[in-house]
Formats: sequence, C-alpha cells, structure tokens
Amino acid sequence: MGWFHATPKSEKPTKEKQLNRAEKIRSNGGTPLMPPCDADYILSWWHDLGLCSAGAMGAVSLSAVEIAAWASLSAVELEPWEFNSLRSMSQNYVNSLHESEAPNAPPPYGSMTQEFDRDVVQQKLVGAFKAFIMAGKK
Repeated sequence: MGWFHATPKSEKPTKEKQLNRAEKIRSNGGTPLMPPCDADYILSWWHDLGLCSAGAMGAVSLSAVEIAAWASLSAVELEPWEFNSLRSMSQNYVNSLHESEAPNAPPPYGSMTQEFDRDVVQQKLVGAFKAFIMAGKK
C-alpha cells in the first residue's frame, strides 16, 4: 500500500497538488490492484491504527506503545504474532512509502499496468482534444 500512497517526486516542481499513485489510477478510471488477504481483521485493525505515525521528517512506523495503547483502549487482546504482524506491516508500509517516491519504482504486487475504465479514459481524451481545438480557434 505504501507504493500506492507514495507521490512520485517530479523533476519539475509545481505548485499544483500532486496526486499519489492510487489517486492517479482512480482518476483514470482504474482500480489499484491489491493481493488477496486471508486475515482481513488484521488489515482492519491496521487501518484503525492509522497505518503509520507522523514523525518530524515524515511518516514513521507505529511504535509498540501505540499498538499496545490501541489494543488496550479497543479491548482487543492481541496474540504475539498479531502484534508482530501489525508492527511489521507498518514498518514495511513506511519503507515502501519512502522508496516509492522514485518515479519508476516498481510496484510490490502486480504490474505497472492497471485496468482502466475505457469510458472514463475516452471522455478525458475527447475533452482534452476539444480544449486543444478550441484553443487553436482563438
């Protein structure tokens, strides 16, 4: 998920808000591909925890104290392997988030090509060509 949430660094800085990879895929009518998961409840817990924490220099992995506090306040009794999985998921997410800022960083799952909604792409292309033609007529 870090790869999808990463915003690739551009060679030319712009003042416009840059979209992360998941936002770009969705805006083109696609759906980010995710691997199957046999433990959906752990993903749910991880989302409840916030995936990672904010540090002084950006995202940092969830600390053991944060996970333990969440579990205690949520009345969730974590098995040791669940606790370790949550820590590992957060650490891997943050690592992937930072590594995936490179524009050509390969996705950790699937391929660079995504399925796109052809109707959405067609509408965007038609709109772009109409704007181009109208600009030429001025």
